[in-house]
Amino acid sequence: MTPRHDWTAQEVLNLLQAPLVDLLWQAQSVHRQVNPGYTVQLASLLSVKTGGCAEDCA
Repeated sequence: MTPRHDWTAQEVLNLLQAPLVDLLWQAQSVHRQVNPGYTVQLASLLSVKTGGCAEDCA
């Protein structure tokens, strides 16, 4: 999906007058089309004081 740069004045006016909920619905629909199978990537941090290091860091 490529960005549009050829908006007419009426199309812009229609967007500005549309209910916010409708705009959010359209935005999430586009997001799901562009990012199929979207998942959240988790990460974790370990403190150096937890002893997770194989070396003697103390």
